Amino acid sequence: MKNNSFNIAVFFAAIKDYILIAAVAAVIITGSYFVIFSKSTSEKAESSGESTSEDSSGSASLETPVRNTNEDRKIYYPENKNQFGSNKFNPDSKVERKDIKTQSVEKGTFEKTEVKSGVPEGSAADITGTKGSYSVSETGSISGRALLEESYYHEGSTVIIRQDKVEIAVKTNEKGEFSFMMVPVGSYKLLAKAEEYYPVAKEGVKVEKNKNQKLGDIILKPDFDTAYPRITRSKPERGALDVQIPNTFGISELEAGNTNMFMAFDFSKPMDKDSVEKAVIITPVVRFSVSWVGSRRLIVKCDTLAEENPIKPNTQYKVSFKEGAVAIDGKKLVKAEPFTFTTGGMKFIGSVPADSKLHSPSNRSLEFYFNFPVDKNSVTPSNIIVYPGLKGRLLLKDNKENQISFTAEKFLPSDTAFTVTLKKDLKGGTGGTLGADVIVNFTTEPLKVMTTWPKDEEKNILTSGFPYVFFNSNVKKETVEKAISLKPDITAELVWKIDDTNIEYCIMKHKPYFNVSTEYTINIADSVVDLYDKKLKEPYKFKFKTESCRVSYMQPGEGSMNVDPKSGIKIIFNTVMNHEETEKFVSIEPKTEVVFLWSSPDNYDILNIEAKNGWEPHSSYIFRVAKVAQGKNGESLIKDFKGVIYIK
Repeated sequence: MKNNSFNIAVFFAAIKDYILIAAVAAVIITGSYFVIFSKSTSEKAESSGESTSEDSSGSASLETPVRNTNEDRKIYYPENKNQFGSNKFNPDSKVERKDIKTQSVEKGTFEKTEVKSGVPEGSAADITGTKGSYSVSETGSISGRALLEESYYHEGSTVIIRQDKVEIAVKTNEKGEFSFMMVPVGSYKLLAKAEEYYPVAKEGVKVEKNKNQKLGDIILKPDFDTAYPRITRSKPERGALDVQIPNTFGISELEAGNTNMFMAFDFSKPMDKDSVEKAVIITPVVRFSVSWVGSRRLIVKCDTLAEENPIKPNTQYKVSFKEGAVAIDGKKLVKAEPFTFTTGGMKFIGSVPADSKLHSPSNRSLEFYFNFPVDKNSVTPSNIIVYPGLKGRLLLKDNKENQISFTAEKFLPSDTAFTVTLKKDLKGGTGGTLGADVIVNFTTEPLKVMTTWPKDEEKNILTSGFPYVFFNSNVKKETVEKAISLKPDITAELVWKIDDTNIEYCIMKHKPYFNVSTEYTINIADSVVDLYDKKLKEPYKFKFKTESCRVSYMQPGEGSMNVDPKSGIKIIFNTVMNHEETEKFVSIEPKTEVVFLWSSPDNYDILNIEAKNGWEPHSSYIFRVAKVAQGKNGESLIKDFKGVIYIK
């Protein structure tokens, strides 16, 4: 799983009794990052506008690392690849900082593995020794374009800025664009260069605080005879190693289902397409097809799942162009050394949960993705090790042989750190192994209330509604029954249910209806524990307010047709009403001699209206209750009620 790469130049110089640190130089260009930290005295650096520097008034300590001089530019790299393995950038743990975790790839080259805000906890740089104060310098940026004359495509040129012992390099994108971000204020020399093109240098490129220095286009002229066509660029680049080729799931989670690998060759002149296509030779033999972008870029497509001669992993390929390829003006393609590249092997490309991420304990599944199918005989507990141990089942999915899943028998314990080791001997279905152990760390979330109904501060809750509570893991029910309470007091029973995702939740079934226009509070103490006795992270409380006094519905329902003439008509209120007063505000059209019968189950009221002589057939009746009708506690109806029925 690739991260943005970091090229870090670290250098030290002795000044009097302390050590000057100029540390990490950083540039952002099409996804690549470089960072520069420069020496500061005890003053704090200002941070505003374009500068992303932070207050760095905390203490740091230094010791001179083992150094390796890189030619005459005196850019120092640690000889020990693990030297940058601990972080003491903020030893007193008082100042909040941003921590960029890295791992060494080769001398001077690092990959970002994680960025955190707060007090650093992981590896960034080995800084030990005498304490001092350091801050990020004032910065600006540089941007522009480096264009290749006689080329439609301009990616891959190198642009370098230099100042004293500091050198920062970036690559251009396909449009020739480049950008240097967070560059310390000052004057720089800029150099743009590309293979087979004359370099261009610019002196006195000034970087000002919080400003972007936008340069004019830099034109690189070809260092070859432009009368004859030649290949100016290739993808992969000549001699490239570990070229990743996708297979079914793709080389990354963003390319699911992609099985094609594409090669591109750019020519210095418009080409006769048919002559070029006949000249392409790939060894070992690979089945391929071609397409063009204009007449100067050839695209060669190979398929890793082709039935015949697919492109294979861990293989060196050679692409050459035999004689006969010509430009549209008939000039022959300049003969060049074959383009070679070596495909990569089996790679781990991602997981759910991702490394160093939180994971819900209710999610029993762990998934691991690879760029090639995995040998099913290799999917064993000895090759996929989960610690602490969990009982569960390993599975290589039939429809996604790049995906290994582990499903635990039970929910995972909450607030627990896990390490999954994918052993280096894990085999690919097309040969080869993982090559090195892959470690995936994740931590399950603390036990917490995941959701409730009603939501906190929710209004107009039905008096007949039953609140429910979801936790993010299954819990010991008896601990919930002791920990949960409802105010004002009301008799309620906890009933447990299981949803479609197999998560248990509890419902508070209260026997009487809630009172109208009343605020209720549900408290859950932190004594609740999951099945592994992990406690609730913190007490939880939510409150809600019930609806106002109203007519809930009538029966038969409003607008009902063909009602039996002998039926009683029920009007249901959401609270117990003042019966005598309410009857004064009930009216029926047309006027009919009726009998009122009341029943009051569970803190609500049902008014049953019966016609002494039955309802007139083939007639309609309108029932009204004026909003001045009151509940037993003096609450008036929130609005008038009107309902119509039709007698058969």
